[in-house]
Amino acid sequence: ITDCFAQGGSAVLAIGSRLELFVDEYLIDSRDGVSLRLHSPTAREIVMTYEDPWEGSGCGYQQVFRDGDIIRMYYTSQDLTDDAGTRLGRHPCYVCYAESADGIHWEKPNLGLFEYEGSKENNIVWAGPAVDNFTVYKDPNPACRAGEEYKAVASGAGGLLAYKSSDGLHWALLPPEPIITAGAFD
Repeated sequence: ITDCFAQGGSAVLAIGSRLELFVDEYLIDSRDGVSLRLHSPTAREIVMTYEDPWEGSGCGYQQVFRDGDIIRMYYTSQDLTDDAGTRLGRHPCYVCYAESADGIHWEKPNLGLFEYEGSKENNIVWAGPAVDNFTVYKDPNPACRAGEEYKAVASGAGGLLAYKSSDGLHWALLPPEPIITAGAFD
């Protein structure tokens, strides 16, 4: 496929040799005798469990991306409720890290970076302010500054905060103030 008509046939979009996932009719001019259908996922083995005490009763906002030979996963962990199920739990929200060679078998490395209940034997990579929706990516710009190869944003006091890391594990605020101050950052 080299060109596709936008819906209604009014404009040709050059998509080159890219593969396109047809989830709507944007790139489809007509579909006589053909239907769009999402297939149900196939259940497979469980690839990740969240059972460490610092992971609390709720882990979320998982992001996964390939980085060379490894696949990185970042996720937030927190106690969503206390033991009685009546209010937010005992510890703050953390950002945790796991890695995999194949995306099926995951390791949560003992990083020794942040203390949880007197021990640094855990996979926590950030325990500071602003962990809500902590979203990590590797900067593809070959001219990015040394020490800022990995970046993240997270909602915190005052707005959206930016973070930097040289290795994807050791994080620091990029500027000390929010980079965006208005909006919903979920």
